[in-house]
Amino acid sequence: MPLADIKLESVERYQAARKAETTNRKAADGAPRETSGATVNRDLALLRTMLNKAVDWECLDASPINWRRVKKFNENGRERYLTANERKRLFAALDDSGPILSNFIVLALNTGLRRGEIMGLRWANVNMDDGLICLERAQRKNNKVLRVPLNENALVVLRRLPRVSEYVLCDPGTGERILSFRKAFASACKKAGIKDLRIHDLRHTFGTMLNARGVALPTISSLLGHSSITMTSKYITPITEDQKRAVDCLVDAPGPGRKKDENPAGGYPDEGRKSLYIQ
Repeated sequence: MPLADIKLESVERYQAARKAETTNRKAADGAPRETSGATVNRDLALLRTMLNKAVDWECLDASPINWRRVKKFNENGRERYLTANERKRLFAALDDSGPILSNFIVLALNTGLRRGEIMGLRWANVNMDDGLICLERAQRKNNKVLRVPLNENALVVLRRLPRVSEYVLCDPGTGERILSFRKAFASACKKAGIKDLRIHDLRHTFGTMLNARGVALPTISSLLGHSSITMTSKYITPITEDQKRAVDCLVDAPGPGRKKDENPAGGYPDEGRKSLYIQ
């Protein structure tokens, strides 16, 4: 279409058609997945950038779209992460998968790096003396340098890896770079009885575990290499100590099978406040 002919109606028709498309990924029941609203929103962000660039290059006098009238799809962040029990089961299931997948998962859970960033990680990016990984702009999705400190879990993995290639994770026999873990990861999850888990959810687990241990959101954001805290909030399922303490205060409330005189805290408040407690 000529640039000047792209109107709001064209955008809305595109949104509807794009959302109705299916992806190569399958849902948990094996059915094809619809294109996510977030994906369609990214398409429109690209279109907006293209039209703005056309204005900069004087191909258009002004953008033909009033973007304030474009209704975007809601983007509900995926809240899937590994629980402590699932982590134990997953590592137990990795015994038959070989060390490469196990090393990948340990690095993912302890650095928060993306799949591609770990698989493309070179020894040149690893400073063992300072305990630091440094990724250059060209290695990152958002084209920004990222420095991630290495904890002891990650260092143990890196110390035992043979340096037979420029890549950290490689086939120890040939030195060739590992290109995919998808099948091995899916098999390990199936063996562990873990459903609906993607490799990218390991990154969510990293952020959620840090949050649960009281790490400040700006610090988590910097470790994940996000440009904004808004993006980081989508990677975290908040389960804080404050939340746990909040629900723990209900332990002394009357409940099934407990009489009022069995309160371990030494009795309930006056009768006039009974309505504050769970009956």
